[in-house]
Amino acid sequence: MRLAPRDPEERGYALIAAVASIAVFAAVSLAIISATRIDIAKGGGEVSSVRTRLAAEAGVAITLHGLINRDIATLALLDGRSQELNFADTRVVMTLIDERGKVAINRIGSPVIERMLNEAGLDSAQMAIARDSLIDWQDPDDEALPDGAEAPFYAKRGIMPRNGYLMSIEELSLIRGFTPEIINRLRSFVTVEPDALPFNPRTAGAKALAAMGDTIGAVTEIERKRESAGQRTAFGFTEGTRWIGWPITISVEATHPDHGRHHLETTVELTGKPAHPYIIRRIG
Repeated sequence: MRLAPRDPEERGYALIAAVASIAVFAAVSLAIISATRIDIAKGGGEVSSVRTRLAAEAGVAITLHGLINRDIATLALLDGRSQELNFADTRVVMTLIDERGKVAINRIGSPVIERMLNEAGLDSAQMAIARDSLIDWQDPDDEALPDGAEAPFYAKRGIMPRNGYLMSIEELSLIRGFTPEIINRLRSFVTVEPDALPFNPRTAGAKALAAMGDTIGAVTEIERKRESAGQRTAFGFTEGTRWIGWPITISVEATHPDHGRHHLETTVELTGKPAHPYIIRRIG
């Protein structure tokens, strides 16, 4: 039995209480990190793991705070730059990803799917299987395309095709023709966010632009790289109408010399409402 996907805004507000606590928790995290004396008896490896996890969570809170308060330095991260902080030998790198600068996999047709899979390195035979199977997974009928797959193909694996939108990139692993390697290649430029429209070439990378067939955006990407390298003035994101309602992913990588590492991604949507300035769409 398929479960109907929940409304994105409903999912977001359901997580609001948990995420609202991030700022408070981050303050505690920073105090712990700065002290550099976490008292855990199970060994240095766990100490390092805790330290990096707290640092990553603090990085999310700091970046979210900057977004809410329209901090120009934080908003500038949408042009592909990163911000780096250090907490007691823990290196924290924060970046922002505009989900509208990715390929909205739930909203594209066969030509874009083919270009998307081409960017993931599939040959013609692999592409035909993955393309038709993806379309079959999403369309409402039970008739398989020539190289696709419907319920009979998946029955032996105990899987029922969704016949609807993908709920996560990981769901691709259930679809015929999608291997872990292919999914990892797609992850950086494909999104399942329902509000990642219209496509924004201003913040898109080369693979997303190629998949969307956006030659104008390709020129824009060159300009953005020049901005990031300091050769041009960075484009502005200070106007409220430019970012309110966008699904934006805060990506944080925390590393410590003791081999501790923690990666955290949180997709947020800024509402512009003082009472509820943001909602969380995904934590992962």
